[in-house]
Amino acid sequence: MPMDNHTIGNLIAEVALNGKTVDQVTKEWMDKNESTWMAWTK
Repeated sequence: MPMDNHTIGNLIAEVALNGKTVDQVTKEWMDKNESTWMAWTK
């Protein structure tokens, strides 16, 4: 299942509006959603 627009928008907002780096946002998302992205690697 691909990432939905709502999730992508939230991730972009964290960078654009809240001053986080792309690396920070990516790590946070990956830590919270391991089962999702692990399924993409199979």
